[in-house]
Amino acid sequence: MLPRALDMLLQNVTDSDATLLVSIGPELGPQQKKAIEFLGATKKPFLHLWSSIPQPGRLAHRFLELHKVEVLNVVGSPKDDEEATGAFIRSVFDTMILSTHL
Repeated sequence: MLPRALDMLLQNVTDSDATLLVSIGPELGPQQKKAIEFLGATKKPFLHLWSSIPQPGRLAHRFLELHKVEVLNVVGSPKDDEEATGAFIRSVFDTMILSTHL
């Protein structure tokens, strides 16, 4: 990762209450692994969701409630297909929004 990207990642981890790692498969990308390293230093919670996990939006909603998250950092995997990752992230957030009304 470029130094500027590392600085931005560290700043996002620092400024957020928790981090959501999102990928198509269960493997983490280099940026996500670095985020976990930063999270360990700050002792902030994270959740890794990938597309084959059942009800990822409900899991994310519960995670946000449990940790009282107001500012969420979301880190995708650059090795994933951007279109598929974007669709997955939208579906997670759509379900999270619906979960607040159930």
